[in-house]
Amino acid sequence: MSMRWTCRRTHQGAFQGVPPTGREIELSGITIFRVVNGKLLEGWNYPNLLSVIQQIGAVPAAGQN
Repeated sequence: MSMRWTCRRTHQGAFQGVPPTGREIELSGITIFRVVNGKLLEGWNYPNLLSVIQQIGAVPAAGQN
């Protein structure tokens, strides 16, 4: 079983060494669950962190110089 998710926040604290920018960011990802006999046993989160560091200006987005 899996779940796709999106959240929106304001960059108000240091992230990966980048000081707060005040920019609105959007983070999306997927969570994959392992279910056995109807019980959730494990879960793995895969957030798209590259998009976040691009949105806060730490690295350029594809096609930008």
